[in-house]
Amino acid sequence: MLPVTRFLKAANVRLELIGGRLDAIDPEKDRAAELRRLKGEVVEELIDLFASVDNSTDPSITDPHVSNRAQYANDFRNRSKQPGTAWENGLAIPHVRTQQARYLALVFARSRAGVWYDAPDGKPSHLFFGISAPSWDKEWFQPFYSWIGRLFTRYAEWLPESLLAAETADDIVKLLATLD
Repeated sequence: MLPVTRFLKAANVRLELIGGRLDAIDPEKDRAAELRRLKGEVVEELIDLFASVDNSTDPSITDPHVSNRAQYANDFRNRSKQPGTAWENGLAIPHVRTQQARYLALVFARSRAGVWYDAPDGKPSHLFFGISAPSWDKEWFQPFYSWIGRLFTRYAEWLPESLLAAETADDIVKLLATLD
């Protein structure tokens, strides 16, 4: 079983994303450009969330997760433009390996209303499991990426609804920590 609570703390959970809402599309503007803008809003929120991760994942680490915020943001934005970060059925796994990440960090964010994240099924994304790791990480990045995919295959009937219904960040972390 992966040590979820070692890498995901309540402080790394955003209960409701602010940006990316489809009701914010300006009908007077080009729809494709508006959808890119909405996804960009979500990406910026996720960058902020990762930039706020500090030694909460490991008491022996006293440095923040991100060493150079501007370069980290650029790396994260570039990765988010590539396929594979938005999945179907409301799930997104934004992830990046970068030299600007000092250690592996997990974040979780959600949008009950759903936000635009360019999912292959064309539907809004509701649940975001973010993974950020140093480019040299060989130990944790892939196992956590695979674990998230397995969760939404194995527990598809109830997990998304449970995560959306959770009242606190602690509830989300506790729930995820019980799953293998």
